[in-house]
Amino acid sequence: MAIEKMKKLTILFPVREGEEIEEWLYSRKVLHLTAIERDFQKINCSCTPLHLDEQAASEKLARVKEIITEGNSLHKPHKAFIDGMLPVKTVVTGDELREAIEAVDLDALHAQVKKVRQAINNCAGRLNHLLAEKKQLTQFAFLSVPIGEIRRVQRVFLIVAEGSPSGITHLSRDAEAVALLAWEVKRAAGSTRMLLFAGRKGDEEKCTDILRAHGFRIIDYPEFEGRISDRLGEIARGEAAELAAMKLHHGEMVELLPADLTQKLECVKGYWESEKRRAERARAMLCSKRVGMARGYARAADVPLLVSDMEQKFPGVSVVSEDPVPGENVPVSIRLSRWWRPGQLMVTMFGLPDYFTLDPTPFLTLVFLLFFGICFADVVYGLMLIVFSHMLIKRYRRQENLREFFRLFLYGGVSTMIFGVLTGSWAADIYNPDYLGQNNFLWRLVQKTTVLDMLAKPVIALVVALSIGVLTQFYGIVMRIIKDVKQSNWQGALYDGVLWLVYLGGLLMFAISFISGAGGEIVKKASLFAVLVGIVGLILTQGREQKGWPARIITGVVSLYGILGGYGTTSFVGDVLSYSRLLALGLNTYIVGMSFNIIAKITPQILISLTSILSIVPFLAPMGAVAARILSNSIVAAIIIAAVMIGGHLFNFIMSILSAFVHSARLILLEFFGRFYQTGGGWFSPHGFESESVEIAARIKD
Repeated sequence: MAIEKMKKLTILFPVREGEEIEEWLYSRKVLHLTAIERDFQKINCSCTPLHLDEQAASEKLARVKEIITEGNSLHKPHKAFIDGMLPVKTVVTGDELREAIEAVDLDALHAQVKKVRQAINNCAGRLNHLLAEKKQLTQFAFLSVPIGEIRRVQRVFLIVAEGSPSGITHLSRDAEAVALLAWEVKRAAGSTRMLLFAGRKGDEEKCTDILRAHGFRIIDYPEFEGRISDRLGEIARGEAAELAAMKLHHGEMVELLPADLTQKLECVKGYWESEKRRAERARAMLCSKRVGMARGYARAADVPLLVSDMEQKFPGVSVVSEDPVPGENVPVSIRLSRWWRPGQLMVTMFGLPDYFTLDPTPFLTLVFLLFFGICFADVVYGLMLIVFSHMLIKRYRRQENLREFFRLFLYGGVSTMIFGVLTGSWAADIYNPDYLGQNNFLWRLVQKTTVLDMLAKPVIALVVALSIGVLTQFYGIVMRIIKDVKQSNWQGALYDGVLWLVYLGGLLMFAISFISGAGGEIVKKASLFAVLVGIVGLILTQGREQKGWPARIITGVVSLYGILGGYGTTSFVGDVLSYSRLLALGLNTYIVGMSFNIIAKITPQILISLTSILSIVPFLAPMGAVAARILSNSIVAAIIIAAVMIGGHLFNFIMSILSAFVHSARLILLEFFGRFYQTGGGWFSPHGFESESVEIAARIKD
């Protein structure tokens, strides 16, 4: 359980072998490539990045995405609710990936799909045009004569207009309109009326103004000369033809993109995502006219075999291996056993550790599980969490990140059950005699196993929570000392670690002795001496980077309080008080669960009382009497109580697990990590296959 040791490799190679070497490194996936432009600048040598066709990879990726989008429109992907909330990848073996790439002729398939899609779009465009024309002509369906004849009438005009019944009424009262126009209602639809107006040719413009003044909308005649009914018939036949063509093309698309092709297309997409990233990373390999250079980091354990294989395959290659030095941006690879691996999620959330510090995963995992178990303490909830987590682990067993994520919750379920037993929480107080009867087995078990009832003894529970906070803070300071020792920072270990332990430990012992009298005068004097030693030491050392003793002393005093520096007395007190949330959340889980138990118990009585309301209405009184008899049945009442309990506890389970996770993570990331954790590392990402949507994994046993 540690940050794996890295070696920095510098590779010199003949330019003519550059692409072949890049391909070989890609297949081995052991070297994390880094930029090296400055090295060429130092030797005054012009260079260019190794060129792989990134543009071609981008185009291929765009094509496969178009095809997948088309396929998803044909076969709606059926995703479970949980899958839609998680970054689920397509997990395949290397053989499955190669088979998919060989099976799919991407360019030919894209051309065919594009051709069929264009045909479908053309049909859709013509169909939309026909439907728009049909909508326009339907307004004139009452006309039996050809449109051309209407336009050729010389002495009179005919206008089609749309208006409301009130508009027609006002028009009828307009003497000028009555004198100039004749009209007839041809169609009524809701509050809209379609009318045909007639008048003398010379009055057309004046009549049009009158109609508009009364709120009528003039509808222009369509641009053709024939009969409306004939044209509507042609449109109906054209519409049927276009629909048939679209159905035919849709069938062609289904043949091109069957449902079983979806996973292969996802594999192809992942391949070209990786190829695009490969081209981007290969730019870190620089070439001059004759010599190329690549630099990167590899795990120390992989270096001997990598170097020997490379020099054997490429005799003209020279490889220089050296240890990283502080200040370098060394990628981080963390090696963990299976049992500690889930805790890496917490590290990733906060940021990877710097290569030259320590891996905090094993140290924080137990602390997180401790906090999570206290916040979520309940035996039944813990058992539910274990069952659900186990199911999800099996569901995502081939995807490591998700599998380990749910394994962390499985561990949390175990911790939850342990603290549920210790605090006497079993679905809150389901063991209460009101629910399971007097002297039931669960009641007797709880009486024997409960160590601290947080609801009955909240003050003691608060003291325990704050004590955990104190121990965690000291634990963090010890981790700071270990980190500084690992980095050979002896001054930091002494001044920023040991002195704080002496000062805060002495201050705490003095406060306990002063309040409780424990230890007598010897403890008081010894703790007071430790406080004074710590104060003097911290004042003299916390400002050691300042120039001049006055500035150092002032900085030391301010740091002791907590205004400057990474720690302080007020920071310690504030951080310790933050741990009171452990009590608050543990009580919240219990009290909400207990409330749902009470609600479930009285729900049948509430429903029976509500049936009495029905007796107020004479014709509903018999129904109320029947409902009351049904609800009074013990079996029905038990079913209602169970249903309310299950629903309430599921709600409490979901809300409490979110609170427990968030607040436990907060206590670690802010109050614990801040004491010692040094971020700044980046993931070790060797040059090789890497995709956002596809993960290559060996076959995993069920």
